[in-house]
Amino acid sequence: MLLTELGIVGLARRAGKVAIGREAARIAILRHHCRVLLLAQDAPTRVRTRLTAMAESYQVPVVEVVSKAALGERLGCPEVVAAAVCDQSFAEGILNKCLPARDAGASGEPPATDTPEHSRR
Repeated sequence: MLLTELGIVGLARRAGKVAIGREAARIAILRHHCRVLLLAQDAPTRVRTRLTAMAESYQVPVVEVVSKAALGERLGCPEVVAAAVCDQSFAEGILNKCLPARDAGASGEPPATDTPEHSRR
């Protein structure tokens, strides 16, 4: 999953619900605090492999972010490779921002929302 709109990440940071950096993210995963792992696409391969494997083993969803610089900008740091969102509400908001791209049909069009019950009114 790819997250391009990072506004909610900044809100989570201001609320104190983000562990910033690869070591802080690793600790948050180990302590079962992490609800979503944010991982920069341009992070080193070794870091991406290790954190992704750890997140999968702890059943934490991994969301990719465009770049270290973009993630760092929202979190108030020069560059951030990884961050752990430690609040369920913020995590759900981030995952919801990612879902439309993943749920789009094979033709690339969004799923239909009109149901027969709504069209009879």
